Amino acid sequence: MNNRARIGGRQGKLEGTDWQARRVAVLWVAAWIGMCLLIQIFTLVGFDSTQSLAAAPPACYTNAVKLAGQPLIHELARYQAAEAGRAMLDLWGWIQLALAAGLFVLLLLFTSAGKFQLGVSLALVADAALVGGVLIPQMDGFERQLAVTPASQSLAFLMERSRLASVAFVVSQSVTLLLSVLLLVLLFRRGHAARGDVRL
Repeated sequence: MNNRARIGGRQGKLEGTDWQARRVAVLWVAAWIGMCLLIQIFTLVGFDSTQSLAAAPPACYTNAVKLAGQPLIHELARYQAAEAGRAMLDLWGWIQLALAAGLFVLLLLFTSAGKFQLGVSLALVADAALVGGVLIPQMDGFERQLAVTPASQSLAFLMERSRLASVAFVVSQSVTLLLSVLLLVLLFRRGHAARGDVRL
């Protein structure tokens, strides 16, 4: 049996579920894009809130801030925000990998997606594995070392490594967003074409 016959048979088997599965995939990718943006927003808000907490603490903590001093309180609040951010990023790494793998399986088994769409989906899996398995653990390690390392030449080295890891994370998430938008466009175009064929 040639490739065309195999592809035709697969499309025939998926004819009843292809469009429904594609709609699920579109919602899946759209939700993923939204979560990527929310993660960035939450991270920025968490760090910005530490400055306002030290500068204008709630009334019940005013005496504690006066006793400990604003610099120490700000440092402690910043460390706590960093810990919360690290925990959120650790969880996001696993969630993103599960989203990418699930999306690839959905497109592979329940739709007639072409090689290019499957390739983009597989690239998302690889990117999510890189982020969750390499970049986020490296960022966590550098930031924890920075929190306990005294001012020295090694501190400057760690700050540079941490900055590079953060830049790599931002670049990787930007790639994730671009690939997700591309896949979303492909799914929309293929879905509209499939519905037109059904009507004909």
